[in-house]
Amino acid sequence: MTNYKVKYDVGPTADNTVYTLPTVDSKIQFEDMVIFAISYGLSGDNIYPKAAPAPETPVELHVGEPMYVGNETLVPLSLKGTVVDVRALELAFSGSFGKLVSVEKGTLLQSVEAPVVIMDKSTANTANVDLAIFGADVEGLNAEGEILTLRFEGRADVQLSSANVRNSGNSPMNIEITNSNINAIPTSFALDQNYPNPFNPSTIISYQLPEQQYVNVVIFNMLGEEVSTLVNEVKEAGYHKVEWSGSNLTSGVYFYRIEAGDFVSVKKMMLMK
Repeated sequence: MTNYKVKYDVGPTADNTVYTLPTVDSKIQFEDMVIFAISYGLSGDNIYPKAAPAPETPVELHVGEPMYVGNETLVPLSLKGTVVDVRALELAFSGSFGKLVSVEKGTLLQSVEAPVVIMDKSTANTANVDLAIFGADVEGLNAEGEILTLRFEGRADVQLSSANVRNSGNSPMNIEITNSNINAIPTSFALDQNYPNPFNPSTIISYQLPEQQYVNVVIFNMLGEEVSTLVNEVKEAGYHKVEWSGSNLTSGVYFYRIEAGDFVSVKKMMLMK
């Protein structure tokens, strides 16, 4: 691990370019990724990339409306506005979501012939994505369009909370962030599959309401006996989730049912201890 850090701990540098020696901080982070990307494939003649100032007008990072496919939520991220030589992005997402399944290239990155490295990590409430286009003589993105799609398991309410965008000279770019999915109202009733499933001992049950309704969410065992009432009150339109713990119950199959107005749905889940 020590050798790994020495080899790739290439940033930050004094002037944020490949021209000066790195300050070793024993961390492999976004700055190291950018410096390595800019100098990747550097020739033996030390032909460095040209330093390029960033435009004063901002590039817009736009989170689009979520798309629901099966038991997944797809969240698109697009670049708009002044898209000039965008080489690397450090992105932080927040909200309410389950597992981050994957981060996939959008149409902009799919058209890039140079290597594109995407790194991601997530917790229950945050997701971080770093990406960079690699190559000493490679130009960055210069067109509007979709750059990434984030795939989450279950229903997800996601916003881009912060971003850091660099050009080929590693100059920070002015940005604007827009989240069109904030306070989105679903168009239909739905009950999602719990996550995780199987679980031990807790799981999350998500549901959506297109309008205000009195909601009742109940857990039953295999015998049809009610073991827990999770929700029994009026809820506003929107996306909701509730946590249930089966710590005091035995392993086995359980059912959860929602009633909201005329909408009734039942799903099965597995408690494994």
